[in-house]
Amino acid sequence: MVTPQQSRVSKKDIESIYPLSPMQQGMLFHSLYNPESKTYLSQIQITLQGNLDINAFQQAWQKVVDRHSILRTCFAWKKTKQPLQVVRKNVTLPWFNQDWRSHSSAEQETKFQELLTSDREQYFELDKVPLIRCHLIQVEDQKYEFINTGHHILLDGWSTAILLKEVFEFYAGLINHRPVNLPTPRPYQDYINWVQQQEQTQSERFWRQNLQGFTSPTPLVFDKWNLFNSVLTVKLIEKSYQYPIKTPYR
Repeated sequence: MVTPQQSRVSKKDIESIYPLSPMQQGMLFHSLYNPESKTYLSQIQITLQGNLDINAFQQAWQKVVDRHSILRTCFAWKKTKQPLQVVRKNVTLPWFNQDWRSHSSAEQETKFQELLTSDREQYFELDKVPLIRCHLIQVEDQKYEFINTGHHILLDGWSTAILLKEVFEFYAGLINHRPVNLPTPRPYQDYINWVQQQEQTQSERFWRQNLQGFTSPTPLVFDKWNLFNSVLTVKLIEKSYQYPIKTPYR
Protein backbone atom coordinates (compact mmCIF):
# COMPACT_ATOMS: atom_id res chain seq x y z
CA MET A 1 0.00 0.00 0.00
CA VAL A 2 1.31 3.40 -0.95
CA THR A 3 0.29 6.50 0.97
CA PRO A 4 0.46 10.18 -0.01
CA GLN A 5 3.94 11.61 0.17
CA GLN A 6 4.69 14.42 2.58
CA SER A 7 4.94 17.99 1.41
CA ARG A 8 8.39 18.48 2.99
CA VAL A 9 10.74 17.39 0.24
CA SER A 10 14.21 18.11 -1.01
CA LYS A 11 14.60 20.85 -3.59
CA LYS A 12 16.18 18.20 -5.82
CA ASP A 13 12.81 16.44 -6.04
CA ILE A 14 10.98 19.55 -7.27
CA GLU A 15 10.53 19.83 -11.02
CA SER A 16 8.85 23.23 -11.16
CA ILE A 17 6.80 25.76 -9.21
CA TYR A 18 4.26 28.14 -10.73
CA PRO A 19 0.96 29.92 -9.95
CA LEU A 20 -2.54 28.49 -10.22
CA SER A 21 -5.06 29.12 -12.95
CA PRO A 22 -8.11 31.21 -11.94
CA MET A 23 -10.23 28.04 -11.89
CA GLN A 24 -7.71 26.25 -9.67
CA GLN A 25 -7.63 29.22 -7.30
CA GLY A 26 -11.38 28.95 -6.84
CA MET A 27 -11.23 25.20 -6.26
CA LEU A 28 -8.40 25.58 -3.76
CA PHE A 29 -10.30 28.26 -1.83
CA HIS A 30 -13.48 26.20 -1.57
CA SER A 31 -11.58 22.99 -0.78
CA LEU A 32 -9.73 24.67 2.09
CA TYR A 33 -12.88 26.39 3.32
CA ASN A 34 -14.69 23.04 3.51
CA PRO A 35 -12.10 20.21 3.43
CA GLU A 36 -14.71 17.47 3.84
CA SER A 37 -16.77 18.60 0.85
CA LYS A 38 -17.07 16.13 -2.06
CA THR A 39 -17.75 18.90 -4.57
CA TYR A 40 -14.40 18.62 -6.32
CA LEU A 41 -13.95 14.88 -5.96
CA SER A 42 -13.99 12.84 -9.16
CA GLN A 43 -14.55 9.09 -8.86
CA ILE A 44 -14.58 6.82 -11.90
CA GLN A 45 -15.54 3.14 -11.87
CA ILE A 46 -14.32 0.83 -14.63
CA THR A 47 -15.42 -2.78 -15.10
CA LEU A 48 -12.64 -4.81 -16.73
CA GLN A 49 -13.51 -8.13 -18.32
CA GLY A 50 -10.86 -10.50 -19.64
CA ASN A 51 -7.43 -11.83 -18.80
CA LEU A 52 -6.06 -8.75 -17.05
CA ASP A 53 -2.35 -8.51 -16.35
CA ILE A 54 -2.56 -6.74 -13.00
CA ASN A 55 1.09 -5.72 -12.85
CA ALA A 56 1.01 -4.34 -16.39
CA PHE A 57 -2.18 -2.40 -15.64
CA GLN A 58 -0.61 -0.82 -12.56
CA GLN A 59 2.57 -0.04 -14.50
CA ALA A 60 0.50 1.61 -17.24
CA TRP A 61 -1.09 3.95 -14.72
CA GLN A 62 2.29 4.74 -13.20
CA LYS A 63 3.69 5.54 -16.65
CA VAL A 64 0.93 8.09 -17.17
CA VAL A 65 1.74 9.68 -13.80
CA ASP A 66 5.41 9.82 -14.79
CA ARG A 67 4.47 11.33 -18.14
CA HIS A 68 2.18 14.17 -17.01
CA SER A 69 3.46 16.79 -14.57
CA ILE A 70 -0.05 17.76 -13.45
CA LEU A 71 -0.46 14.28 -11.91
CA ARG A 72 2.65 14.92 -9.81
CA THR A 73 1.40 18.25 -8.54
CA CYS A 74 0.47 19.43 -5.05
CA PHE A 75 -0.27 22.92 -3.78
CA ALA A 76 1.40 25.39 -1.43
CA TRP A 77 -0.42 28.33 0.12
CA LYS A 78 1.10 28.72 3.58
CA LYS A 79 3.78 31.40 3.93
CA THR A 80 3.53 32.32 0.25
CA LYS A 81 2.38 35.59 -1.32
CA GLN A 82 0.03 33.66 -3.56
CA PRO A 83 -0.98 29.99 -3.88
CA LEU A 84 1.48 27.94 -5.91
CA GLN A 85 1.45 24.51 -7.49
CA VAL A 86 4.52 22.39 -6.93
CA VAL A 87 5.45 19.65 -9.38
CA ARG A 88 7.42 16.74 -7.96
CA LYS A 89 9.87 14.79 -10.11
CA ASN A 90 9.04 11.38 -8.68
CA VAL A 91 5.63 10.31 -7.42
CA THR A 92 4.37 6.79 -6.75
CA LEU A 93 0.68 6.29 -7.47
CA PRO A 94 -1.24 4.90 -4.45
CA TRP A 95 -2.53 1.49 -5.55
CA PHE A 96 -4.68 -1.00 -3.63
CA ASN A 97 -5.33 -4.57 -4.85
CA GLN A 98 -8.08 -6.78 -3.39
CA ASP A 99 -9.43 -10.25 -4.21
CA TRP A 100 -13.15 -10.76 -3.52
CA ARG A 101 -13.69 -13.98 -5.48
CA SER A 102 -14.56 -15.90 -2.32
CA HIS A 103 -17.57 -13.62 -1.69
CA SER A 104 -21.01 -14.01 -3.20
CA SER A 105 -22.29 -11.52 -5.79
CA ALA A 106 -24.51 -9.90 -3.17
CA GLU A 107 -21.61 -9.61 -0.72
CA GLN A 108 -19.40 -8.15 -3.44
CA GLU A 109 -21.97 -5.51 -4.30
CA THR A 110 -22.31 -4.52 -0.64
CA LYS A 111 -18.56 -4.36 -0.16
CA PHE A 112 -18.13 -2.40 -3.37
CA GLN A 113 -20.65 0.25 -2.42
CA GLU A 114 -19.01 0.50 1.01
CA LEU A 115 -15.61 0.95 -0.65
CA LEU A 116 -16.93 3.67 -2.96
CA THR A 117 -18.35 5.51 0.03
CA SER A 118 -15.30 5.12 2.27
CA ASP A 119 -12.99 6.18 -0.54
CA ARG A 120 -15.05 9.33 -1.08
CA GLU A 121 -14.85 10.05 2.64
CA GLN A 122 -11.04 10.00 2.49
CA TYR A 123 -10.48 13.56 1.31
CA PHE A 124 -7.23 14.70 -0.24
CA GLU A 125 -4.67 16.87 1.54
CA LEU A 126 -3.80 19.30 -1.21
CA ASP A 127 -0.25 19.92 0.02
CA LYS A 128 0.66 16.25 -0.51
CA VAL A 129 1.14 14.22 -3.67
CA PRO A 130 -0.44 12.57 -5.45
CA LEU A 131 -4.01 13.81 -5.56
CA ILE A 132 -5.23 10.61 -7.19
CA ARG A 133 -5.44 6.98 -6.03
CA CYS A 134 -6.54 3.64 -7.48
CA HIS A 135 -8.31 0.50 -6.26
CA LEU A 136 -8.43 -2.76 -8.24
CA ILE A 137 -10.75 -5.53 -7.05
CA GLN A 138 -10.92 -8.99 -8.62
CA VAL A 139 -14.50 -10.27 -8.42
CA GLU A 140 -14.29 -13.22 -10.85
CA ASP A 141 -11.47 -15.11 -12.58
CA GLN A 142 -11.74 -12.71 -15.52
CA LYS A 143 -13.61 -9.76 -14.12
CA TYR A 144 -12.33 -6.79 -12.15
CA GLU A 145 -13.74 -3.58 -10.73
CA PHE A 146 -11.44 -0.57 -10.85
CA ILE A 147 -11.87 2.74 -9.04
CA ASN A 148 -9.91 5.87 -9.79
CA THR A 149 -10.45 8.76 -7.40
CA GLY A 150 -8.91 12.17 -7.86
CA HIS A 151 -9.28 15.84 -7.13
CA HIS A 152 -10.86 17.95 -9.84
CA ILE A 153 -8.20 20.63 -9.33
CA LEU A 154 -5.92 18.46 -11.49
CA LEU A 155 -8.16 17.21 -14.28
CA ASP A 156 -11.37 18.04 -16.07
CA GLY A 157 -13.57 15.69 -18.07
CA TRP A 158 -11.72 16.11 -21.35
CA SER A 159 -8.37 15.49 -19.67
CA THR A 160 -9.63 12.35 -17.97
CA ALA A 161 -10.67 10.88 -21.32
CA ILE A 162 -7.15 11.50 -22.66
CA LEU A 163 -5.66 9.99 -19.51
CA LEU A 164 -7.66 6.76 -19.88
CA LYS A 165 -6.75 6.45 -23.55
CA GLU A 166 -3.06 6.68 -22.71
CA VAL A 167 -3.38 4.14 -19.89
CA PHE A 168 -4.74 1.52 -22.26
CA GLU A 169 -2.14 2.36 -24.91
CA PHE A 170 0.62 1.78 -22.36
CA TYR A 171 -1.11 -1.38 -21.15
CA ALA A 172 -1.30 -2.78 -24.69
CA GLY A 173 2.37 -1.98 -25.19
CA LEU A 174 3.39 -3.72 -21.98
CA ILE A 175 1.46 -6.95 -22.55
CA ASN A 176 2.52 -7.13 -26.21
CA HIS A 177 6.16 -6.24 -25.41
CA ARG A 178 6.32 -3.33 -27.80
CA PRO A 179 7.28 0.31 -27.26
CA VAL A 180 4.62 3.00 -27.05
CA ASN A 181 5.59 6.20 -28.81
CA LEU A 182 3.37 9.05 -27.73
CA PRO A 183 4.07 12.71 -28.50
CA THR A 184 5.71 14.65 -25.69
CA PRO A 185 2.91 16.18 -23.60
CA ARG A 186 2.82 19.92 -23.24
CA PRO A 187 3.24 20.88 -19.57
CA TYR A 188 0.38 22.60 -17.79
CA GLN A 189 2.79 25.39 -16.92
CA ASP A 190 2.62 26.52 -20.56
CA TYR A 191 -1.08 27.23 -20.13
CA ILE A 192 -0.44 29.15 -16.91
CA ASN A 193 2.18 31.25 -18.69
CA TRP A 194 -0.32 31.99 -21.46
CA VAL A 195 -3.02 33.00 -18.96
CA GLN A 196 -0.66 35.40 -17.23
CA GLN A 197 0.17 37.09 -20.53
CA GLN A 198 -3.46 37.86 -21.32
CA GLU A 199 -4.73 41.42 -21.04
CA GLN A 200 -7.45 41.28 -18.41
CA THR A 201 -9.06 44.58 -19.35
CA GLN A 202 -9.38 43.41 -22.95
CA SER A 203 -11.07 40.19 -21.84
CA GLU A 204 -13.43 42.10 -19.59
CA ARG A 205 -14.32 44.47 -22.42
CA PHE A 206 -15.04 41.54 -24.73
CA TRP A 207 -17.49 39.91 -22.32
CA ARG A 208 -19.18 43.17 -21.39
CA GLN A 209 -19.86 43.85 -25.06
CA ASN A 210 -21.15 40.36 -25.78
CA LEU A 211 -23.31 40.14 -22.66
CA GLN A 212 -24.71 43.64 -22.97
CA GLY A 213 -28.46 43.66 -22.40
CA PHE A 214 -28.60 40.65 -20.11
CA THR A 215 -30.05 41.69 -16.78
CA SER A 216 -30.69 38.29 -15.18
CA PRO A 217 -29.01 34.88 -15.17
CA THR A 218 -29.58 32.78 -18.29
CA PRO A 219 -30.81 29.26 -17.46
CA LEU A 220 -28.72 26.47 -18.96
CA VAL A 221 -30.46 23.23 -19.90
CA PHE A 222 -28.33 20.16 -19.23
CA ASP A 223 -28.50 16.77 -17.59
CA LYS A 224 -26.98 16.87 -14.16
CA TRP A 225 -24.13 14.39 -14.01
CA ASN A 226 -23.41 12.62 -10.77
CA LEU A 227 -19.65 12.55 -10.18
CA PHE A 228 -20.05 9.44 -8.09
CA ASN A 229 -21.82 7.34 -10.73
CA SER A 230 -19.49 7.44 -13.72
CA VAL A 231 -19.16 3.86 -14.96
CA LEU A 232 -16.95 2.66 -17.80
CA THR A 233 -16.90 -0.87 -19.23
CA VAL A 234 -13.67 -2.25 -20.65
CA LYS A 235 -13.30 -5.65 -22.33
CA LEU A 236 -9.84 -7.17 -22.60
CA ILE A 237 -9.47 -9.71 -25.42
CA GLU A 238 -6.36 -11.90 -25.29
CA LYS A 239 -3.43 -9.51 -25.72
CA SER A 240 -5.38 -6.83 -27.50
CA TYR A 241 -7.90 -4.54 -25.91
CA GLN A 242 -11.16 -2.79 -26.57
CA TYR A 243 -12.69 -0.03 -24.55
CA PRO A 244 -16.18 1.02 -25.60
CA ILE A 245 -16.45 3.82 -23.08
CA LYS A 246 -19.80 5.11 -21.95
CA THR A 247 -18.42 8.45 -20.93
CA PRO A 248 -20.34 10.69 -18.52
CA TYR A 249 -18.66 13.79 -19.86
CA ARG A 250 -20.71 16.06 -22.06
